[in-house]
Amino acid sequence: MTYDFSYEEAIEQLEEIIENLENVETLEKTLKQYKEGIQLYNYCSDILKKAEGEIKIIQNDKKP
Repeated sequence: MTYDFSYEEAIEQLEEIIENLENVETLEKTLKQYKEGIQLYNYCSDILKKAEGEIKIIQNDKKP
């Protein structure tokens, strides 16, 4: 699944899933929510990794 929203929006979605997991009544719905949560987690992780890479590049460019 591909997402097209910001890191902050993805975190909000992930928080909603976490809250929903506490109230899901069936195993099937729980698994669906869990899978969605993992995908969102990976999406957020990728965004953070890209940002860290950009920060390292900027820091290296500023070194004398």
